[in-house]
Amino acid sequence: MKKDRTSYELTILSPADMNADDINDQISSLIRALDGEITQVEYSGINKLAYPVMKQEKAHYHFYNILLDDRHSNRLAGRLNIKLNILRYLLVRESTTP
Repeated sequence: MKKDRTSYELTILSPADMNADDINDQISSLIRALDGEITQVEYSGINKLAYPVMKQEKAHYHFYNILLDDRHSNRLAGRLNIKLNILRYLLVRESTTP
């Protein structure tokens, strides 16, 4: 692990009618383009949303643990904001305290 990288958890909700593998490939290439590294990927399938988001009632749930330079976290968030195939995302910096 490079010392200038920080660990983040990224949660992505994508429309149920999209291909989950395509979404995963897009997110992976976006993170690699920012010199990030994906350390873990978890896919939880399609689940019903608590309320409609962008007229969608179900979504794919993707979870990623990533290593990313702090200065690129805002760039990642900005690029996720403009992706049309993402309903919601949450990018959280992991705690470093024991």
